[in-house]
Amino acid sequence: MNQLLLLAENDAARSQIKMRPVSLDHLVEKSVEMFRGVAEERGVQLVSNLDADVMIEGDADRLRQVINNLVDNSLKFTPSGGQVFVALVEDVPGRRAILKVSDTGQGIAEGDLPHVFERFYRGDKSRQHQDQTAGNGLGLSICSSIVSAHNGTIRV
Repeated sequence: MNQLLLLAENDAARSQIKMRPVSLDHLVEKSVEMFRGVAEERGVQLVSNLDADVMIEGDADRLRQVINNLVDNSLKFTPSGGQVFVALVEDVPGRRAILKVSDTGQGIAEGDLPHVFERFYRGDKSRQHQDQTAGNGLGLSICSSIVSAHNGTIRV
């Protein structure tokens, strides 16, 4: 229910996003550190490679939601012994950055790829990690909404 409310709030607040200078590398670094314990508990290596001093215009709280969701999803679907990689590159100084989150999990079925950012879409349940509770299909839709509100793109 909280994610549904957050999605509705994001839709309503698109024009109200508070664009300010944001140190994106610090946001990503904090997220990686926050999830390091979860990764260790699951036997997953969490690796980051971040450009320093990546400043962009954006809403830090909303961007943090995107980063946390992407890292969390990657950890959920990576088996013990696997790795999650987080990379941040400054593409256009002060204007655009590229954040990549990848893992050594089984991936997303090709037929699901065009739909992963749709509201309530959940991929093939048989491909989900066995001890994972089922999601509600809103996380990536929320990420897409936030990125779009920042005039960015998100893709898989």
